[in-house]
Amino acid sequence: MEGSCSFESLVGTPCSFDRRDKHRSTEIVPLSLCNKDVTGHRSTWSFSGIESETDLILARVGIFSVTSRDLSSFNICPFHRSELGIGWRRNSYSNSCQVPKEIADHIERRGKPVKADRGVGKNISAYIHQQTGALIPVGSVLMASILALLFYIRGTRSSRDKLNKFLASRDISPVRSQLKMPWDMASDRTQRFHIRKAKQVVDAALGEIAPHDTEKLWISLVQSKVAAQQTSDEAIDFKLADALAECYKNAGHWGSRRQILSIMADKMDFETLQNWLPGLTRYSRFYHEKILCNANDRLIYTKFVQMCADKGTTKYQTFRGCFLFRSGLK
Repeated sequence: MEGSCSFESLVGTPCSFDRRDKHRSTEIVPLSLCNKDVTGHRSTWSFSGIESETDLILARVGIFSVTSRDLSSFNICPFHRSELGIGWRRNSYSNSCQVPKEIADHIERRGKPVKADRGVGKNISAYIHQQTGALIPVGSVLMASILALLFYIRGTRSSRDKLNKFLASRDISPVRSQLKMPWDMASDRTQRFHIRKAKQVVDAALGEIAPHDTEKLWISLVQSKVAAQQTSDEAIDFKLADALAECYKNAGHWGSRRQILSIMADKMDFETLQNWLPGLTRYSRFYHEKILCNANDRLIYTKFVQMCADKGTTKYQTFRGCFLFRSGLK
């Protein structure tokens, strides 16, 4: 045949006719005219990411993105159109996962690789090609577990790559590792390393947001964090005070009410206490008992008898006394 198409040099096989074509046409056509339906082909080999015949052909030679101008420079013969397009078939002798071991290890049973039942999509093929230089054609077989792992690794690394590109623009060393253990279990050296790296990243980000007032922005950020924590603590205190007030109102014994009142009065002033316990006065027996002690003290009531003389008559009167027992004192 006269001439050759753009894909002869890319795949290393000579141009020819489609082996399924009875007329054996060798006409070379622009790649942009390749618009056969790929839905059935995509379903047969269980892969995704391809929407047109043009994308399918380009992906199978390792071209995963192309502009309209570049696309106009491609032409293709019937043989390469069939072999790279919807006429492509998997190797019948290989049912094992085609993902390289540099990307993910494969599980083996009794020395034999586990059979795969999924197809390599466009995004996974592009990722493997970028990481290893190996081209795994779209539609090649892979394990479902490896597919899930690849999506996770690809998402993690892509976000880190974007961060490292930003750091490189600020002349900062890239993030090469992640902390994979609880912070409290990390060694002092590891903590110092991650603190230093985090400070570099934060300083770089603040420099982009407020290049002239980075320090003030950082101080405001810390203060807002403290304010948010205080707001959270106030919400917790509100719930606690509400619960104590309900317990006080529903307590059936005066001793229980006294102890609850003592706890509440130790944490708030009298005016605030009145808001939670309407009707409470400064002359309340319970409130005066609180003044004598704090939440860690315990009041012990006892009875004692005192003798007194009244016009020659000896009388014994019983008094109720209140003694303060302070915790920690003997």
